[in-house]
Amino acid sequence: MNEERRDYSSISKEIKDFVRDELNAHEQREKEWLEGVLEAFPERDVKGHRDYHENKIKAAKAEEEFWKVAREEFTRVGVSAIAGVIKVVAVLAIVTVAYKFGLGPTVAKLLGVGT
Repeated sequence: MNEERRDYSSISKEIKDFVRDELNAHEQREKEWLEGVLEAFPERDVKGHRDYHENKIKAAKAEEEFWKVAREEFTRVGVSAIAGVIKVVAVLAIVTVAYKFGLGPTVAKLLGVGT
């Protein structure tokens, strides 16, 4: 019976040694892999790298919001400007037609333009 125990304890030691060696080898591979990953970051600064990209994303969102507001404002002002031009052209057309019929000064006074 003692011999059987020795056999088991010998196998147990081999298994323990194997597992320890594999864990050490795995740890070494992980360290080498991490070193390679860290080389991708300037000055190995992972947090700084992440912050840089987060700031770029915030800037892109702010720029997108700026252009959205700018388009809306341009559209609002543009429509007002076009309406103003149409109004001036319409008043000029009405006054011109009124002058052709001899009613120019009266119509101009009514519309608040001219003399």
